[in-house]
Amino acid sequence: VRSEGTGMVISSNMAGQGTLDVSGTSTLLLEGTQRTQCAINVANGASFDFNGNRLEVIDFTGDFVHDLGVYAPGASPAISSLTGDYTMLGSSILEVEIGGTNSGEFDQLFVTGDVVLDSGELLVSIIDDFTLSQGQTYDFLIADGSVTGTFLNYVEGSLIGNFGVDLFITYQAGDGNDIALYTSPVPLPAASWLLLTGVVGLFGFSRKSNKSQLN
Repeated sequence: VRSEGTGMVISSNMAGQGTLDVSGTSTLLLEGTQRTQCAINVANGASFDFNGNRLEVIDFTGDFVHDLGVYAPGASPAISSLTGDYTMLGSSILEVEIGGTNSGEFDQLFVTGDVVLDSGELLVSIIDDFTLSQGQTYDFLIADGSVTGTFLNYVEGSLIGNFGVDLFITYQAGDGNDIALYTSPVPLPAASWLLLTGVVGLFGFSRKSNKSQLN
């Protein structure tokens, strides 16, 4: 650990629980590997930078600009929150682990702000001897704000890989702007279900009206 001006640099590996606060106008730079179940809180005016190998945190508060290293939300796997905006740049990697179909058995990151995917990569791992099946969907990044861009080399509907069955990606899951992994068949976004329901309802109403006129 060393100090640089108003900031602190942690160059060694870290592990543990609790909360790591970055307050005032200070700066925290993590250069080592951090394997932890702690939360990181970055106050307005403060800044955080991660230049290490791997970062595991349950919850992150503050805008996170991820430009290097592997960000693995949760505790292998877990439900995590990022209160702020999440931006992926440079050589950043977001890791998602899948060990089951139930909530908490695969990584989920809930972002309260906007998500910007500039040039970051997605790394998907199947853990705990889990086996994928057809017709499964894993909403792994749920954003309250907007989602712009895509992961490197993965546009809408791209094949992520074969894990016994083919696994694909969609940026139109949930309410239409969440990101999910899925096996065939292609899932319909929530907005499409609403549209389809409206069309079916309108068709049924039209037939009923025509029948009433005939009577």
